[in-house]
Amino acid sequence: MAWLGRWAWQTRRPWRIRLTWASSISSGLSIGGRLPCYCSANGRILLSRFTDREIETLLRDVPRHKLTPHTRTGVPEILREIRRARALGYAINDQEVELGLRSIAIPLRNRKDEIVASVSQQLSDPAVNLKDLVETSLPEIQRTRNRIASFL
Repeated sequence: MAWLGRWAWQTRRPWRIRLTWASSISSGLSIGGRLPCYCSANGRILLSRFTDREIETLLRDVPRHKLTPHTRTGVPEILREIRRARALGYAINDQEVELGLRSIAIPLRNRKDEIVASVSQQLSDPAVNLKDLVETSLPEIQRTRNRIASFL
């Protein structure tokens, strides 16, 4: 699960997300670790709560580095991915954070229907394509999200 802290919302500068579950990312990211919003599935889901104009403003002020050759760094392409996530209800990351790592994330909403966190699953199996990731992982994380949401 990932979230943007109160400071990020108040300052409107959510360039990093904080992870609240163990991660399999080989770079050592773990509970409490931080990851750029612009290139992660969790980050894009969390950013999708903002308007396009707010997202453009936020992204303009944030350094956007290529973490892999697949990392999207241009504001228009990142915004396109966030719009897609908004429309589909989930975001996919295909090797933008780490080579070989794919992830899918969905929003966790409170009773006011506001996105307050995200739930995700990562996979580092090159034999699994993105279609399979969506078909197998999406129902799993939706069930997990629904269980968590029942406590909000």
